[in-house]
Amino acid sequence: MGRKHDGAGPVEIEVSFRLPEGAEAALATLPAFQPPLAAPAEAVRARTTYFDTPDRLLLRHRLALRIRRSGRQRVQTVKSGAAGPGGFGRGEWEAPVARDRPDPAAFAGTPLAALDLDSSGRALADRLEPVFTTEIDRRRQLLHLPDGTVVEAALDTGVIRAGASSRPVRELELELKQGSPAALFRLALEIHAVVPLAIEAESKAARGYRLLAGTAPAAEPAPAPARDPSARSGAAFAAMLGNGLRHLLANLPAAMAGGLEGVHQLRVALRRLRTVLALFREAAEPSAAAAFDAGLRRAGRVFGEARDWDVFCAELLPEAITSVAEPAAAEALRRLRTDAERAREQAHAALRAELEGPAFTALVLGLAAWAEEGRALGGERRKPLARLLPDRLRRLARRARRRARHLGRRSDAELHGLRRSVRKLRFAAELGAAPFRPKRVKRYRRATKALLAPLGMLNDAGMALRLAGTLEAGEPARHEAARAALARWAEARRATALARLPEARDAFRNARAFWD
Repeated sequence: MGRKHDGAGPVEIEVSFRLPEGAEAALATLPAFQPPLAAPAEAVRARTTYFDTPDRLLLRHRLALRIRRSGRQRVQTVKSGAAGPGGFGRGEWEAPVARDRPDPAAFAGTPLAALDLDSSGRALADRLEPVFTTEIDRRRQLLHLPDGTVVEAALDTGVIRAGASSRPVRELELELKQGSPAALFRLALEIHAVVPLAIEAESKAARGYRLLAGTAPAAEPAPAPARDPSARSGAAFAAMLGNGLRHLLANLPAAMAGGLEGVHQLRVALRRLRTVLALFREAAEPSAAAAFDAGLRRAGRVFGEARDWDVFCAELLPEAITSVAEPAAAEALRRLRTDAERAREQAHAALRAELEGPAFTALVLGLAAWAEEGRALGGERRKPLARLLPDRLRRLARRARRRARHLGRRSDAELHGLRRSVRKLRFAAELGAAPFRPKRVKRYRRATKALLAPLGMLNDAGMALRLAGTLEAGEPARHEAARAALARWAEARRATALARLPEARDAFRNARAFWD
């Protein structure tokens, strides 16, 4: 049974990594994997069958039901979506069963109990069918850390099978059995320092369902923050960082697969994490907060480049092509788009390298550990959130309002600075909404979003010209006609944005601050 966390029921807290070839020998040299800290390793071979209804009822409710058979033992497990700290937890309910079919008696007390009967009165157990299987050789070992934390380390090699399709599995799982989640993340960091690892953000169930359907990973929107008028700063800070990491991890597979929305959501997740650090800047440990912000900013540059090329190729260039009347200009823009797609592929390759690189893994694990340690805010952690946030929100709003003055005299760089300030304020209004009235927060966020729309149009026009300029390096004549057509399109877009900007600015300036 998974470890309980925050009173939310049984939760399995686990970190999974893709395991490089030859990593087993390096792992065995680490003190945590040797006596007296490590118990003798145990080898287990397991065949696991996952079940669902023909209409994928469990998948739609983000649930997984499996029966794992190892020797003569069978264990039925229900798993729910992300829960617990930092996006590394899932709800888990286990029960021994006697057969290779799901036992409805073990549904009690699990999320399956609420799905038992369909509209025709048929029981869930009667509608279940096998959907895919895994065959895994597992070498597991209990690690007893000096602080009393107990972690099960499992090296899994095998295969996922769905119909005629299969996908190999080779990973390291670290599951918390006893102790603090922060200790689990610190252990993962110690291992990662010796054996560089990449986080495996998809469960075997998620990979099996995708293999079955032949689909790419889907992007995930940001989770809505819970409203808690009595929230204390320390718990709220940990929850905000945890939600941000959960959002980040949920979109790793889609971003790795090159999905436009996955890359977008990944970038949003990073910006939200940076906004959390900005909101708690005065209270958080200065050196740690600065180091994490620098790491997020560095990764954000890589993510931002991929996102910019996505928008340029998939949105802005098609819009520019349809806006021109001359066939020759449209053809020139299409040639430009061909070169832009190659640059886009390079940006996505850099993105994948970043996500699989050691710096990104260390950043995620470090943030997860820091959030769980409870010391990040020091003496401010018990302060009511409603008392800590207003000053910071007020400062962010003051900066945005100051930059929104004298719009007619602002340069493009100054308008870009206004956009960044308003965007940070919008994220802060969403993330810091917990202790305030929801309707007032919603109205304020609506005003910030309305101002961001024309500012975004201005940013897109400038970004399109910048990216097109990078394609002309060394061969300026190749895209001369395309550059001229794109400049005309950008100027028209800019004129439209500037015309809309004053009204949106006035609405923002008149919006009532929800924190007062």
